[in-house]
Amino acid sequence: MKPSRETKPSVEWLCGVLTIPTQLFDPNNQTEPLQSIIWMIPNGPVLGSLTLEPGQVPSAAVIEHFRETTRSPLIGKPHTPERIRVAHEELANVLRAELSPTIPVVCAPTPELDALLESMTEFMSHRQPAAPSYLSADVTSDKMAAFFRAAAALYRAQPWTCLPSDVPLLLDVEALALQGAALVVMGHGNQEYGFLLFSSQADFNGFLHAAKLAQPTVQPPMPLFALDYNRGADIPVELRKEATAHGWQVANANAYPAITVLDAQFSERSPTPTQLKQAEAIALALAEFAQNRRDASTAKQPPPAAVTTTVQTHSGPIQVTLALATVTHHAANENTSTGTTQRPRAASKKKRRKY
Repeated sequence: MKPSRETKPSVEWLCGVLTIPTQLFDPNNQTEPLQSIIWMIPNGPVLGSLTLEPGQVPSAAVIEHFRETTRSPLIGKPHTPERIRVAHEELANVLRAELSPTIPVVCAPTPELDALLESMTEFMSHRQPAAPSYLSADVTSDKMAAFFRAAAALYRAQPWTCLPSDVPLLLDVEALALQGAALVVMGHGNQEYGFLLFSSQADFNGFLHAAKLAQPTVQPPMPLFALDYNRGADIPVELRKEATAHGWQVANANAYPAITVLDAQFSERSPTPTQLKQAEAIALALAEFAQNRRDASTAKQPPPAAVTTTVQTHSGPIQVTLALATVTHHAANENTSTGTTQRPRAASKKKRRKY
């Protein structure tokens, strides 16, 4: 008698978008809640989690995240579900349109995801305050090491000595969704070295205009983020020890890098993984551009006004184009009285978080 074959149980995945209050992670954080795409097995482990960028539509990211989760789930071996259950018809239609018809997508309640959020809330409410850290679920040690390495290279290149503060650099990084962005170098007044990144040159000019008016009723366009540097003595000792323990590169004791992100209410929030990638690629390209201009000046040649280069980042090679913007009458006359550009200040008076 032949031994009976065991029937392989069907594998169902649940998918949904959880809205997670930021106060779960920081009681003083009043920024917009996070949205995360979750893939999980019913009453089982979470297989994949993706925190969305601010304003990012879940339907635009769910397909690629599904494929990434099948290739590299958080738990278990790579596999593909035999069925997918979602609670909302809109999400179901997106999945049906893009996935193989051999994987049925069922629109039905997903109480397991509600229970997951409830469990997370319960756990975080009883958690002891965590020590400050550069790392998170989305930011691993190797990603942070790459960011520190790029920031150290930028600090050593000292772009503030060979690039203007009142004329932005136009920036294209197609691989990281930056097209026609504007970057302005800080540090010409020997303070707050680094750069500010705006979504466009118009936003940069509007920022300068608002700074000149200095009226609280005028809402300036906000930079996407700033990369600046801090003295080691000014950051929590836990962060200094963490950087040392991991061997992350720091140009000197006054050059611990930080990414500052402010929302429209001038509240600080954590940088997203994409912003960390953007900062790494931009820092590497800007360091190369500064060095090219310095080499040209040493050779008594006109310094280049633009560069297109492929930098080697943690995510692989990325092409970056930087070019000095044409100086217009408007831009030239909207400069601040000090001749330098500084990042906007957070509304909160609490100690800045460092990333």
